[in-house]
Amino acid sequence: MSIQSSFVDGHASLQFLIRYIFYVALYLVFAVMLVTQLPSDRAILSASALPSASEAVSFSPANLPAQSSYEGLWVGAWGGEAAAFFEKNIDMKLAVTKVSAETYRVAMTLLGNEQYGIPPSHFEREVILLEGEPLSWVIEAQQYSFRFDESTGMLLGHYRVKEKVNEVALYRAGGRAYRAQSEFPLGPWRIGFYDDPFADALFFSVWLDGLIESALYLLVAVPPFWFLNRGRKRGFLKRQIQGPPRAKQWVHELGYSLTSVLIFSLVGTYLTYLAYAGVLELYPNIADRGVLYWLFSLVLGLILHDTYFYWAHRLMHVGVFYKTFHHAHHLSKAPTTLASYAFGPVEALVQAAFIPLVAWLVPMHFSVVVLLFVANLVRSAVGHSGFEVFPRNTLTSPWLKWNATVTHHDMHHEYGQGNYALYFSWWDKWMGTEHANYARSFYAVRDKIEKKQR
Repeated sequence: MSIQSSFVDGHASLQFLIRYIFYVALYLVFAVMLVTQLPSDRAILSASALPSASEAVSFSPANLPAQSSYEGLWVGAWGGEAAAFFEKNIDMKLAVTKVSAETYRVAMTLLGNEQYGIPPSHFEREVILLEGEPLSWVIEAQQYSFRFDESTGMLLGHYRVKEKVNEVALYRAGGRAYRAQSEFPLGPWRIGFYDDPFADALFFSVWLDGLIESALYLLVAVPPFWFLNRGRKRGFLKRQIQGPPRAKQWVHELGYSLTSVLIFSLVGTYLTYLAYAGVLELYPNIADRGVLYWLFSLVLGLILHDTYFYWAHRLMHVGVFYKTFHHAHHLSKAPTTLASYAFGPVEALVQAAFIPLVAWLVPMHFSVVVLLFVANLVRSAVGHSGFEVFPRNTLTSPWLKWNATVTHHDMHHEYGQGNYALYFSWWDKWMGTEHANYARSFYAVRDKIEKKQR
């Protein structure tokens, strides 16, 4: 490589590094905006939506008249709002009615929680409430204590059994969740941190999702990249479809992919929020709908994803959309596994939008969402590897011919159009967008592989 070429590559790498730092800064801003802009006044589930732990539950109205601060019907979750956020459950309800000046009747249903060692139960009793004292009672060595908090409109307290204490926050049924704003909002955007478990859960989801997705991408993309393109294993060179990738290509592939991971983490957090708010139905237990439905939703998700990818991908090759959305991905003419997520920021958002969309259309278990994400990552890494791994009978076998081979997608990068599929080749066949010489190119690679093996 000439000195001038090295200088150009180094300059391009520095430019991308500066651009990537800018992307990360934008990500941090958008992460804070996401957390602080999502509606914080969601309606709490009504008590009628909470199954009883006992047939003897004596209260059923969604809202009891409140003559004092403590009176009414209250609901909550073990672990507070953060638990309700992630688990989407309300597992306790408390009815408080006033009997006399200092006497209240409490009726409480607990669904129980194995994690906290709490069995399901239901009890009712009368409690004396003295001025300035908390509303408290003891049932079989289990101590409950609550105070009404005027600033939040919640019953805040704890559940104690022996030495173990669990903090409990109860919300008035049919009311609104409370979210305390910090003292540093910036105008109408309300950019700032919120001192409450709900915001903590959101921020935790943003960073955890980004960490997990980054780790998965690096695990799936980096070792194969080194093994195939840097290690230069002779046994695999015969499988290489085009020549080796150009020098420094890994800079933009890795950089754009990590930028996409940041955007995916924001969309993943928003997906979690939508599930929490009840907009999406991510049901908690596979047994709720059965294993057959679980498998059906997974297969349907893959088919719908392939359809979504084909049409979105094809649209991004039209006129102005190409430069705005898709140009960054085609900087790799001979792609590598690092290019799996090498999208511009706008295209990354388009790609990530599929999961919330399909989860809105099809009720899914959380594990199906995870598997769809992993399947997309692995398939993208294989498709961009530049090394053919599919057997010779792929194009003729009734079990394999609907697969989009590595050659199939590699030709898309080589020629810049056609072969738009992700998993399956049927949309390209139906719409006439499959390259006319695809079969010949695939068999040419297979001939090279089999000649080396003889």
